[in-house]
Amino acid sequence: MGNLISIDDNEISVIKKLYKLNKEELKIVFNHVKKEKLTNIELGFINSIKNTHYKLKDKINNDSFKLVNTFLENIVPMEEKVVPKPREYTVKEMLSIFNLHNSKYTEQELKLSYKKLAMRYHPDRPNGNNDKFQLITRFYNALMEDLKLKEEDKQFNELKMASQDYITKQTSDNKQNTKLNRFEPKLFNKIFEENRIEEDDDGYTKWIESNSLSDKDIKKNNKISGNFNSNSFNTTFEQEIEHPKDIVIYKIPEGLFSSSSIQPQELGSTKQNYTTNTYSDFKEAHTTQRIGGINTRLENYNSVDELKHKRENIVKLSQTELEELEVYNQNKKKQDEDRLINLKRKDERHFSNYSKIHDRMLQSNILR
Repeated sequence: MGNLISIDDNEISVIKKLYKLNKEELKIVFNHVKKEKLTNIELGFINSIKNTHYKLKDKINNDSFKLVNTFLENIVPMEEKVVPKPREYTVKEMLSIFNLHNSKYTEQELKLSYKKLAMRYHPDRPNGNNDKFQLITRFYNALMEDLKLKEEDKQFNELKMASQDYITKQTSDNKQNTKLNRFEPKLFNKIFEENRIEEDDDGYTKWIESNSLSDKDIKKNNKISGNFNSNSFNTTFEQEIEHPKDIVIYKIPEGLFSSSSIQPQELGSTKQNYTTNTYSDFKEAHTTQRIGGINTRLENYNSVDELKHKRENIVKLSQTELEELEVYNQNKKKQDEDRLINLKRKDERHFSNYSKIHDRMLQSNILR
């Protein structure tokens, strides 16, 4: 709108300028603006001025209001009063707004530039401008997204280059022993035993060896001798083996893996118990007086609605229970962090061991 509006103006400041003009001066501004090709941003700003000005109706002199309102209503041609979609800006244009003239900008530089512009144009500032602030924020989000995409591409390209370098090195520099027809199993086994990695989980071999039972230690029950079957065993077991009388300490429920065919293990963790849906942990079975019973039954529900109704009656956790849950979550988080550290160490150990034994096999007389 000619020299009437500066970059520091907002809706209120422009309205004040318009009210200082008489009818003839407004006409001059009007004719000047009609000759210009208004941009999408200018059209949006004029509409924002019109909306702000309309709120002043009945608060100021009616004649003055009508004069300025007529000017604002007619300043935008009818075909342009519906603001078109915001035009697309290039990355170069957006960078120039943030005074970033290098496409290799950093996240810190972008945030600092955005902060300066936001402090200037935020609607809550004395000379703020909501439309300009929205445009700046739009540019900021677009540039931040562009920066993230570049980082992802960078990581991909780095991995790709590393892979290509490794393949090239293996192809050109890898040592090979061509005498493959004289493999020496004894030497191979010797190298394997000297370099094998002792896993943290070695099962119960040592425990079994130190706690072996002889036939004399086993108490035999004549009731299940002869024709043995599972029914007679379970019946005798229920009659002869007492239920544990120890107090059961209820703990926070933990999720169970429901598959009966796949037995998972968390990477980086040491397996403490081998109980599954089909069998019990060996050590637990031989050190616990009684683990549950065959009459143990889970509660069944006829429908999902029945289950939901049952759960609606669950009592809220007490403050003590909430504190215990918080401690449990903290411990769980710490366990996960330790597990990841252990996994990283284990991977590094395996990679290092592989490189060592690989070089040794190539350089030795194992294949000759």
